[in-house]
Amino acid sequence: MSSWKRLALAFLLAVMVTCVPACSSSTREGPNLAGVPAGFHYDENMTSGRPVLPQRVQVAQSGWMSLDEPSCSITFTEYSGTTTDAELRAAVAEAARRYRSEDFTPVEPIRIDGRQAWGWIETQTDGGQLASVEYTAVIPYDNVTWAVEYYASNPKLRDPRLQKDLVSSFHYQRSR
Repeated sequence: MSSWKRLALAFLLAVMVTCVPACSSSTREGPNLAGVPAGFHYDENMTSGRPVLPQRVQVAQSGWMSLDEPSCSITFTEYSGTTTDAELRAAVAEAARRYRSEDFTPVEPIRIDGRQAWGWIETQTDGGQLASVEYTAVIPYDNVTWAVEYYASNPKLRDPRLQKDLVSSFHYQRSR
């Protein structure tokens, strides 16, 4: 094999080793998504601007964020205890009353990580123009509840269907 072919192969392998993990689901322990958009970086210290379940104790928060403007983020929040449909709907109704500058779609049941979960969309406008879209899902487990929030002000990432699909890929990687 010629030296330029070896160099090209080495370069290709280097690109694959560094780029492919960022574009696929993570194998680290904890909250994960399949297919995080390019340009997002994981931050184990990331926090959300407001709690999805304010009546619950937050155990941990982390997530993915874009370093580009306009901003985008995917936040994972672990809450103590499981959550009921009534608790969730009360929390969303309170948020809709409190944050009147946002529009909330009705909460819908969905399946995430093989479990019954709930999701909804929040949109915010500025001067009559769409400013941001956020898809949020709440996934109850036996002893904890996870909230996943995908916020996007970047017009290219404000598609609620794509946000829902990504959030629906949530799974919790447990240590073996």
